[in-house]
Amino acid sequence: MVAESKANKIWEDIKDLKVEVYGLHGKRVSDVAELGPTLDAESLYLKIKGSAVLPAIEEALNNAGEYDSAARVQVPRYVVDVVDKWVVVKANPKLAYANVK
Repeated sequence: MVAESKANKIWEDIKDLKVEVYGLHGKRVSDVAELGPTLDAESLYLKIKGSAVLPAIEEALNNAGEYDSAARVQVPRYVVDVVDKWVVVKANPKLAYANVK
């Protein structure tokens, strides 16, 4: 059995999250983004279908975080960066979830 990379685990976790974009009702991350190349086992590379969906993807990922009751804030489960034409999603190193192998 081949061990599943963090990138694959991230995709499985986020692909069905709802994305709220004006004019695109009922869409999910998998509807507005495609998997990119596997350049790093720790990072998920996505190719988005339009620049307008980037803020919606970021919001969906931020809402999928964990609530820190001590700080009274929502801590995002993932960190999103844009590198060239790719949206790079990584586990947030501030959460215990990021340390799962």
